Amino acid sequence: MEMGGYWPSHDRHIDNLVPEMIEMAKLAEEVGLDEIAIGEHHFMDYGATPSPLAFAAYIGAITTRVRLMLSVLLLPVHKMPILAGEVAFVDQAIGGRLDLGVGRGGGPYEFERLAMTTNIDEMREIFDEKLELLHKLFEEKDVHFDGKYESCTKTNIMPPPRQRPHPPMWLSCMRPEAAYHVARKGYNVATTSSRKPLAWSEGMLKAFRDGVAESSGRQGPQKISNLQWAYVAKDDDDKREKQAMGYHKQRQFQGLLMNTCQAPGGIVEGVDIDETPEQVADGLMIGTINEVKEKMLEVKELGFDMLVLKTNIGPNIDDEKAGLERFAEHILPELRDEEEKAALETA
Repeated sequence: MEMGGYWPSHDRHIDNLVPEMIEMAKLAEEVGLDEIAIGEHHFMDYGATPSPLAFAAYIGAITTRVRLMLSVLLLPVHKMPILAGEVAFVDQAIGGRLDLGVGRGGGPYEFERLAMTTNIDEMREIFDEKLELLHKLFEEKDVHFDGKYESCTKTNIMPPPRQRPHPPMWLSCMRPEAAYHVARKGYNVATTSSRKPLAWSEGMLKAFRDGVAESSGRQGPQKISNLQWAYVAKDDDDKREKQAMGYHKQRQFQGLLMNTCQAPGGIVEGVDIDETPEQVADGLMIGTINEVKEKMLEVKELGFDMLVLKTNIGPNIDDEKAGLERFAEHILPELRDEEEKAALETA
């Protein structure tokens, strides 16, 4: 199973955000992670990454092995001819180490601030059209497109991506039926089981595999990744502190998803939720070495191809780095098969 990391933090002073993301990305390569996932979020401190391609280009310049996954770009907010060119340029700049993840977005918070529709059906229509154009721009020359939401004439992407015709593409999915249809079309699937029971993950995997069985195979072998809050605590007191922080993050996430939270000055406040702290903690990979190892081995045994660790559990970067180092020393070797270990040794 491949391992990734995801680090936009929003618990500490905002001026520390970018330097600490850079520091964690360097550590990720040092300890042997395969991928660094970079999201896209605007106008708030929750996962603040308004320029993921710029960040990918920077991290690509200071690393040599780790891949950079855009996970995920909010496709509806971008113009495809410009985005395709920027993706291609960054892929060239970092030596073909880019993965391209795209999605429709989560809650309406960002789209409301851009005066965009938040209607689910209309947003799906926008996404589908933009994805169609994105493929044409990567795969064809002198592209002419006259859509409802985008158009272009005799357009070519120069330079093209290092990875032809485009970097591996991932689509964000949160429902089994979506995972089936996305896999059937030949894409990789990026999902998260955060705070969900094991049965949910089993359902997502079955849907993905059913889709792969009928896939067009447009970009070769397909993968499914799972994003999870994860922190390897030094002791029980540390575990309880980080689980409480994880509960607060769930209150923020639910508020954004349901559009019930307030964000004065861009600071996302938590909302009341139905789950208890104990219920939320049960769905997170926050615990002692053995507790986290057990949960991660379950994910591996289910058959996920990649586990992406969201480790920005405050209150300071020293804890975050120490937790990742404990993971790398005590857990990561047991998640690798012999082929993966050999590949890392020769990288």
